[in-house]
Amino acid sequence: MNFANGRLSIDYNGRKVRMEGELARLKPTQYNLLQHLAQHAGRLVTHEDLLARLWGLEYAEATDYLKVHVMHLRRELGDDANNPSIIATDRSVGHKQAA
Repeated sequence: MNFANGRLSIDYNGRKVRMEGELARLKPTQYNLLQHLAQHAGRLVTHEDLLARLWGLEYAEATDYLKVHVMHLRRELGDDANNPSIIATDRSVGHKQAA
């Protein structure tokens, strides 16, 4: 199974991400975060769901922890937080893969 949307493509089997055809070198946590958002493309995924699924239930309230990981992922993908094309944020609720 794969994901492709505009500039971003993900090869789930190979765990490879490409931005505009160029291979993005993501850390495992960054890849897992992006994959989870892509698998729920167009739907808002709550902070609590992302934290619990990716780091465990003990992290379900650690929203600052998630913000840091999203910031690093955006930096790796060249996604502008002020005008996102990959990861959209609803600060009070969660994140989603941007349209």
